[in-house]
Amino acid sequence: MAESFFFSKNPELDACFNALPKTIQEGIMQSGLEFSTAEELRQFARHLTEQGTQQ
Repeated sequence: MAESFFFSKNPELDACFNALPKTIQEGIMQSGLEFSTAEELRQFARHLTEQGTQQ
């Protein structure tokens, strides 16, 4: 599974990513963005979640 290797170089990012719902994980992977910190990842996940609730 691609998800398990997405943040394999950073255990904190990996744990944060794996805790997210699968739909948000998919949105993150499709974005092509790279994240340096777990907080950046959380902020983007919040953004995706907010977009989903506005549709």
